[in-house]
Amino acid sequence: MADKRILSLIVSAFLAGTASFAQPEAASDTLVGVDEHLGATVPGDIALRDERGADKTLADLVDRPTILALVFYHCPGVCGMIQGNLPRALKKVSRAAGKDYRILSVSFDCEESTDLAAEAFSNYTGNAGAAIPEGSWRFATGDAADLKRLCDSVGFKYVRNGAHDFTHPALVTILSRERKIVRYLYGTEYLPLDMELALTEAERNQPGVSIKKAVSFCYSFDPKSGRYVFSLFRVAGAATLAVLAAFLFFLLRRRPKRGP
Repeated sequence: MADKRILSLIVSAFLAGTASFAQPEAASDTLVGVDEHLGATVPGDIALRDERGADKTLADLVDRPTILALVFYHCPGVCGMIQGNLPRALKKVSRAAGKDYRILSVSFDCEESTDLAAEAFSNYTGNAGAAIPEGSWRFATGDAADLKRLCDSVGFKYVRNGAHDFTHPALVTILSRERKIVRYLYGTEYLPLDMELALTEAERNQPGVSIKKAVSFCYSFDPKSGRYVFSLFRVAGAATLAVLAAFLFFLLRRRPKRGP
């Protein structure tokens, strides 16, 4: 009976310890990041303006599997890396841009203009070359209310620091033709295999498996870099607790039983 009590205390301590390691390291984790909505459908009536200034709904722009990049065009670093690296990965997938999928960059900054969207269109499509044919990558802006609906629908959370200055997560969201969220790809660089699998899921209108729980435990969002960084303290702490619990359990199992 005593052994069982000790073992119960060990398990309780282990669970409490791992739970404490899983808590956010800073308040910004609750303000900036992603609440995944895999399988949810993004509203098609969200109003946007394309790079030519034409009024469009999200349903107009997502008429096939779509890689959605929520960015802002004044962004000095992370957003440029996301959009600059996308074509490099997409050049190595079997599907054809424009025919099998499209890319949609949307500025979540309601103060940015169509002129900036047009400039981004020229820069990024020009650098992408033949791998991203004309019309397969669209750039959009919108009003505050519609952009909030879009960000909320995909779980994209950011903080405004000033005029055209934001702290925000780095990722792209993969949508099916029906605007169903099928996968989130985090970071600023993407493996061709990940893109291939995500586009396959989008074609099938079938959400993939979420890795958010593993990401949130093993990684912490760094607002300065806009990236998820490996949390050595959390992982090492959890591993230490697991080893300690296993060691104590082994000692209890090995302890000789008292005679009658």
